[in-house]
Amino acid sequence: SPFYYFKSGIYNFRVLRRDRAIEHFEMCLAKDRKREFYILCCRNLSQLYYYRDDFEKAIKCATMVVDNTGDIEEKKKFQLEVARYYQGYGKFDVSKKLYETYINNYGISSKAVYYYSILLYRMGYVEDAISILQKTINRVAYDDYLQRCIRNLCRIYGDEGNIDKAKEIFKLAIDKDEKDAQAYALMGKIYFEHKKVERAKKYYNLAVKYDTDNEHHYLVNVMEVYAASFINNGTDACGKIIQQKIPIGSHADLAQLVKFERMR
Repeated sequence: SPFYYFKSGIYNFRVLRRDRAIEHFEMCLAKDRKREFYILCCRNLSQLYYYRDDFEKAIKCATMVVDNTGDIEEKKKFQLEVARYYQGYGKFDVSKKLYETYINNYGISSKAVYYYSILLYRMGYVEDAISILQKTINRVAYDDYLQRCIRNLCRIYGDEGNIDKAKEIFKLAIDKDEKDAQAYALMGKIYFEHKKVERAKKYYNLAVKYDTDNEHHYLVNVMEVYAASFINNGTDACGKIIQQKIPIGSHADLAQLVKFERMR
C-alpha cells in the first residue's frame, strides 16, 4: 500500500539507506492514486536526490512541493531549496535570480543570505557579498545561520587579504558564541595562509579545545601548522609533533602524521 512504502521510505532515510528510501518513496508515488502522500514523498525525495548529487531530480521534486503545497512556510522553505539546488548544480545565474526573488518577496533571512553570499562570492561579486552579509548581521535576530553569516564574512575578508577586518568580524563571532570552534579554526587558517604561523597555532589549538568530539578534525590543521614551524626551523616535524604530545584522534589525523613522516 502507499502507506507501507511511505513509512518504509522514512525508516530507510533515517538509517541512511538512501537508495532504498528513494525506491520506496517512488513506489509510494506510483501507488498513491489519491495523492495523499504526494507532497510528503516529493519533500523527502528532493533531499535524497540532492544528497546523491542528482540535481535535476532534486529540483523537480522541490518544485513540485512549491507548486502544490498550501503551507506558506513550506512553500518558502522549498523555494529556498530550489535556489540552493541550482547553486549545487552549477546553474549560478538561475540560482542568483531565485535568491533575489526570495529576498525581495520575503525579506532578508539569515539562511537565505548565508547561501546567497557564498554564491555571490563564488561568482566574483565580492562587494555585493560583503554588503548583504553586513546588512544581515546588523538586522537579523541571532540564530545558527546568522553565526554562519558572520563566519562567512570573516572568511571573505581573510581571502581578500584584509586581516584586520577579518579579526574584527571574528571577534563578533566569538562575542556571540565564545566556544565556536569553527570561528577559531577559520582565524587560524587565515593567519596560516598569511604566513603568521605562531598566531595560527594559537587559534587552531583553541579550535581543537572547543571541538570536543573532534568532529572537524582540526588536529590535522594543528599538525600542519606545527610541521610548518618545525620544518622552517630545520627540525624534524614528525618527531617534534610527538614530543609536543599532540593527540591523534582519528584516521585523518594519523594520515597527516604519516604525511609528515614522509617529509623527513
